[in-house]
Amino acid sequence: MEGEVAVRRVQTLETEFFTEYGRYSSDLLSIGFPDRPARKFYGLEIALGAGEGAFAYEAKATPNAGLPMELDSWFLTKFDDGSTELVHCFPAAGEASVPGEACQAGADGGKGGKGGKGGKGGK
Repeated sequence: MEGEVAVRRVQTLETEFFTEYGRYSSDLLSIGFPDRPARKFYGLEIALGAGEGAFAYEAKATPNAGLPMELDSWFLTKFDDGSTELVHCFPAAGEASVPGEACQAGADGGKGGKGGKGGKGGK
């Protein structure tokens, strides 16, 4: 739950930051994400898209170092067209928790479609 809450909070803060500055930021503190209290289970980072036709940003909540690899990961992507995608990953046995081939859908449907929310549809 901590990972999902974190990426959804990034989404809210990035929207507010974009409204004020006309751009997104990869810096958690710049968008207003507090560094305290520390996240117990997940590391959080933001990657910015590399140009038109790509994504605007992607927030990633992945297991902290030293924790079991079987922890799930959360990826929230904001696309240039304004839609979002929330991906909830469970790693394949013995593999890192990342989107793509090693990502297996969880019990909640795993992957929300473009514009979806956690596999539940809608915007």
